[in-house]
Formats: sequence, C-alpha cells, structure tokens
Amino acid sequence: VNVPNVSTNDIIVAKQQRGGNYPGWRLELNPSGVSLGEVSFALSHNWLASPKNAIRIYTTTTPITADTWHNIIITYDGTVTHVAANCTIYVDGASQAFTTQFDDLDASTATSTDFNIGQWDTETSFRFLGKMCDLSIFNSVLSAPDIALISANTLDLSADLSVTPVSWWRIGEKATSDGTDWTVEDQIGSNDVESLSMAVSARVGNAPDSINNGLTINMESDDRVAPS
Repeated sequence: VNVPNVSTNDIIVAKQQRGGNYPGWRLELNPSGVSLGEVSFALSHNWLASPKNAIRIYTTTTPITADTWHNIIITYDGTVTHVAANCTIYVDGASQAFTTQFDDLDASTATSTDFNIGQWDTETSFRFLGKMCDLSIFNSVLSAPDIALISANTLDLSADLSVTPVSWWRIGEKATSDGTDWTVEDQIGSNDVESLSMAVSARVGNAPDSINNGLTINMESDDRVAPS
C-alpha cells in the first residue's frame, strides 16, 4: 500500500458486516484511538457484546509512512484457539510488536457480507485513500520463507510459494476498464472484483516491480503485441 498521508482511517480490506453484531474481519490503517501510521487487524463475532466477542490488535510502533510503498502481511491461526497471540503483523517483511485491544473471541466470525477491497461493507466513510497493489488471500498460515518472498516483491505467487493463494489480485496490472469501472482479474481463482465509481485515470503503474502499465479500454493485457 501507498498512502499520501497517515492522518485518515483507511480500510485496506474487509469482510465484515457494518451493522448488527459486526461479524467478520478487517485490516485497516489508523483506526480511531490509535496513533497515526499504525496497522490494525480485527476479527469479530459480536462487536457489541460486553466484553466484545472479538480480537483487535494494532502495531505498537508506527511503521507506515506517507508516499512510500509498504508491504503488509497479516497471519492468523484460529484452528485451535481464538486468541490475539495467534496473530502476526508483518510490515516490509519484519514482524511487528503489537498491542492487544480486545481478546475475547470465542465463536465464529463467519458472515455473508461481501469481501471488499478498500471499503468496509457499504460504509463510505473509511474508504482507502491511496494506492494498492498485489492483494492475496490464503487459507493457511504463511511460513517465514514465504513471508520473505512476498516482501521481496515476488511476482508469481502461484509458483514461488509453498502454498497457493485462494485468490490473488494484481490490481494495477491484469485490469480492464469499460470506461466507468475497473474489473480486476483473480490470478488464481474466479473471484474477479469490480471497482465502484473508480475513474479510468485512477489506475497508475508505479508500484514496485509493476509491469503492463499502459492504459487501454476494453483490451485484455494478453492482447498486447511487441513492436515489430
């Protein structure tokens, strides 16, 4: 991710209901009550319970700086126990110390709410304001070598890692526009995503190791031909 400033609460990715008991999970920058430039991760069964039936952690330091590309990785192993100690936050390949705000999750975080990139459910107040590239979801905890490869901007996540992502969106690359919205291909599965009111000009190509940065409308990246 790359944000122009660290003074706003930006949702990076979320699959959490915005209402009811707030089941689900979210990854964000600068949540309310946390120092600017910090990374936060939350899982919830019932956010309204007392105490909250949820986990929420945030980095103790402020690893995110403005106008700089940062790699963020969150791992969580809830196969045995649902505790904050099973979470790890990595920024640019380095494990981060974190503060635990809530640690009373004892039930499922499952929700039918849509998976959203840069937004929390239908809430528009916390939309991500910045640049994003190479978002992937795994269904197993990544190993230390995998973390190192991803942090080093490995381009082919499906070939170089010990586990294959469930989904992988290049976001800047492998995206097509109909002139109004962008469709971003899932490089692993069939979970393509579509932008919401994102201008054609909003796609930029300055992420680390990015390729295929030309801009066309309704043209697949594979349709490119080299000059003769």
